[in-house]
Amino acid sequence: MMIRSIFFCLAALLCLPATAQIKGKITDGKTGQGIGFVSVSLLSLPDSGLVKGQISDSAGRFSFENVPAGRYVLLLMAMGYQKLYKNPGDLAPPGEIAL
Repeated sequence: MMIRSIFFCLAALLCLPATAQIKGKITDGKTGQGIGFVSVSLLSLPDSGLVKGQISDSAGRFSFENVPAGRYVLLLMAMGYQKLYKNPGDLAPPGEIAL
């Protein structure tokens, strides 16, 4: 019975969905300087439902931890800039997004 319990626990762990981290830095497209306090929303596709949201730090850095496997788009909004939708797969190394 003990072996079956251990097998069941291992099987349950293997069936957990894979997670990822999405991180980046938001910069001004003209100056290259980081833009702080940008609203960053992670939206699921195709319905654009909100999965996670946060405000970037003062240097423009953000990070979403434990993101389940799936298709997503980032929505970035900051005062004085146009709203931007960005595919996380389109982040240029090292994960910078220019507004």
